[in-house]
Amino acid sequence: MLGIEYGHLQLLTAVCTVCFAGLGAFDGLWLHLWRYRLHQRARSEHRLHTVRAVLMPAQILFFVMNSSTGFWLWLGTLVVLVDMAVVVWDAAIERASRSFQGGLPSGEAGLHQVLQSLHVAMLVCAAFTHPWAAWGFTPVVPPPTDPLAHLILTGVLWGSLGYAALHLWLCFRPGHGETRSALAA
Repeated sequence: MLGIEYGHLQLLTAVCTVCFAGLGAFDGLWLHLWRYRLHQRARSEHRLHTVRAVLMPAQILFFVMNSSTGFWLWLGTLVVLVDMAVVVWDAAIERASRSFQGGLPSGEAGLHQVLQSLHVAMLVCAAFTHPWAAWGFTPVVPPPTDPLAHLILTGVLWGSLGYAALHLWLCFRPGHGETRSALAA
């Protein structure tokens, strides 16, 4: 497809995914959770980040890994579209939710732009790893998965499950928000 072998395209998808996940983990773990403690100070923004964290494993499993076809591939596409809507919603509330720090710091805003660029690159590459027949609802056998790409994407999948679990725990742990209501956005 497009003069690129599927194996190379799968590797490119895996590289974009691991770069997106690595920078996203830095942004999410170091900046959002540790440095700025958004789960305490900007709960509405943290809830949106939690939704995105929960959607990420589904994106990887049903859209990025090229083994999905038919219904599962379309489910992955729906998850991607929902995630994009959450990104827009997150950007819309960020100025207000970050009022405790005078708005979104410019360095973090730049990081978010890089992250979104990597996310789009990951999704475009992933879309092209699925042959046209995979988008239909008749059973097809997807092309063989590059073993290295599969290994990388499986690692990112497990990491994203852990990241989602952490976000869910921070959202729903006992006593969350009861004593911090004055700091909630």
